[in-house]
Amino acid sequence: MTEFLELNSLEGIVELVRQGIGVAIVPLLQRSSWKRDDALRVMPLPPEANCNMGMLERAEHGKMAVTAAIARHLKEVI
Repeated sequence: MTEFLELNSLEGIVELVRQGIGVAIVPLLQRSSWKRDDALRVMPLPPEANCNMGMLERAEHGKMAVTAAIARHLKEVI
């Protein structure tokens, strides 16, 4: 069985990332304080994505290599 979670609240998604639940690709809101949050790392996706999106993850966590690989892959395919 594959487990997944779907949320409609961006702040709820951000809070899950902040708590170490995982990473998220979300619209990068202009007025958000995410970039100033020491618990988060906001990484913009390449301009070829044709929309304002970024990858959001905890600033420090045990799976940095995995999320870096995801970011590299997204940059290659988008």
